[in-house]
Amino acid sequence: MRLHEKISVISRRALFCKKEAKLIALTRAKGYFYDGLMSATPRHTFFLTEQHAVFILEDGTRLTAELRVSSRARRVRLVLTPEGALRLTLPPGMTSAAEDVLRNMLPWLEKAWRRHCLRRPLPVLPTSVALPLLAANFAVRHAGTLAGGRRAASLAPRGRLTGAGPLLSDGPKRLLLLERESELLLYGDAGEDFLPAAAALLRRWGRHAADVLLPPLLRELAAALGLSVDAVRCRDQRTLWGSCRCIRPAGPRGGQPLVHISLNWRAVLLPAELARHLCLHELCHIGHRGHSPAYRAALEACSPDSGKKERALTEAWGALPWWARHEAR
Repeated sequence: MRLHEKISVISRRALFCKKEAKLIALTRAKGYFYDGLMSATPRHTFFLTEQHAVFILEDGTRLTAELRVSSRARRVRLVLTPEGALRLTLPPGMTSAAEDVLRNMLPWLEKAWRRHCLRRPLPVLPTSVALPLLAANFAVRHAGTLAGGRRAASLAPRGRLTGAGPLLSDGPKRLLLLERESELLLYGDAGEDFLPAAAALLRRWGRHAADVLLPPLLRELAAALGLSVDAVRCRDQRTLWGSCRCIRPAGPRGGQPLVHISLNWRAVLLPAELARHLCLHELCHIGHRGHSPAYRAALEACSPDSGKKERALTEAWGALPWWARHEAR
């Protein structure tokens, strides 16, 4: 080999090593594994945000952990609940240093998630959906073809109890949902992808029922307490049953704050007593921003046994039917 050819080979090798070193540093910073072939393969990885930790497993499964900083925590703790929820607890001031610990936890999470998936029952079409605020139970069944559903919708376009009209699924799988008396009827091909499309339609119907039932309930309770609420919305929160925002008007004179309350549409599936407690929980935030002792006393005054009901709300979140969960999307 001639001298200039040797110099060229050495230069190329040096450039390769320099690029490889930069890539190794980059992939480690991102939580990736480096396969040594000038390509970053995210066999599994993670990243942190202010409120969540997101883990991406080898098969592409994306898991989101609720991030909580606790003054009582002495170490990083990652928990996978029986319902499949992830909770990450960090000691104060350890958010950046937790990355190395979480990277070492990834193999455990891979195994724990596989075990959870093996134990988890396969989803099936629910036989019924209950709306306790209406004291109604709707039977769910597959009722025929899409064409038959369109004919049935033309005869009676809206449900009597919630007023829901025909709901047509999005995407390639075409299904139609009709509310009839105390039934939810699904029309369309019951083959592949039937369950995900049916679950999406049931969520849309549940959100419509929430829009009909929850805001009047909250406004009724607000009037009984002598409170004013400017806006009530039913939303699709991932981790919250509800939230309350008090917005002070701009300008030097100020004025009464605007009260906006958001309720998770899944609250329409709660027992009536818990749905009322949730509304009272958010209404008490009008006078108290946090969960201080004064707030707890105000909540107890209007909703006795509030501590027991708060625990029941937490348990109800884990007991939601599979089709109503956010991860069923």
